[in-house]
Amino acid sequence: MATFASRILGLVTLASLASSAVLPGALEPINDISHLANFSAIPLSLSSWSSEHTTPNISYSELGHILGQVGTPPYKCDPKAYGRDLHVRSCRDALLAIPADTRKLKLGSRGPGDRRNDVNLPYRFSSDDAVCVIEISPPVGGSYDVVTSLELARAAFSIVEGCVSNAELGRVGGEVLGLGQYKRLSISVSAYAPEVQCAPPGAPVAPPTAACDSVLSVMSASRNEKTFGPWRSSSDVDLPASIKDPTNGCMLVVRADVYTPRPDKATWYDIWAAAVAVRQMCVLKGRAGQSVRMGYRGALIVQLLSGRYPAGLTLTN
Repeated sequence: MATFASRILGLVTLASLASSAVLPGALEPINDISHLANFSAIPLSLSSWSSEHTTPNISYSELGHILGQVGTPPYKCDPKAYGRDLHVRSCRDALLAIPADTRKLKLGSRGPGDRRNDVNLPYRFSSDDAVCVIEISPPVGGSYDVVTSLELARAAFSIVEGCVSNAELGRVGGEVLGLGQYKRLSISVSAYAPEVQCAPPGAPVAPPTAACDSVLSVMSASRNEKTFGPWRSSSDVDLPASIKDPTNGCMLVVRADVYTPRPDKATWYDIWAAAVAVRQMCVLKGRAGQSVRMGYRGALIVQLLSGRYPAGLTLTN
């Protein structure tokens, strides 16, 4: 197998990037993995909520005025399920990512037939720092529902203002149930703790956002626990594993941390959520990136890279 001739050095956290600090240690090279049995190329699926469809040039107060004119649905604050001490500014930032329009969209579960959906669920809107996420869960009682993004924004707004902004309650997360034409959808606002590292600006492995959105839209987000381990082991998923879009623009890679190379357990939902954070914190800024310390033992790494990188590319952490 070919190895990389070039290496990307100094993969850094956002906090250390400003000071040009380089994190110590290096990961083993990713070899050419296109031959692996668990490699998969996904069909192109353009999300109706790509970065080009966010509400443009509007302040939070302006959005609140728009949403307040049509009323807000009942919400439930739940710190046990969705966290406490949420960052109000970050959650408002995530809310601004929801397009406030009245187009009716079909939102449905992932799996067979999901290309008939406008948006596959679960789906997340994230703050720029990824510490607050607004998530639409898969439908309950059916495979899809029909809803406008304005209805979803209104529901999320009620949670942000009623739960997250409420200091007396402890700035907690919450949910709204019974959304959509058939009342099958729910939306939540919750805390997230990203451990994301971005490649240096201008690194040649930066994937395009639209291609990564395609990967995130179609990949599994199952909550069933799987064992991830070395290739040809008895694990459920052989590592490294990858998914990429048909244009080779973006590739999601799951690999083992070189310091803890034993098998680890995780769900595809957790891997998807980690990749969403990488997309928000790195890919949108024109950089490749990775989420570290994933899995039950923290032995997994989730990366978003260009699908056109030379075989053997190394990111360091």
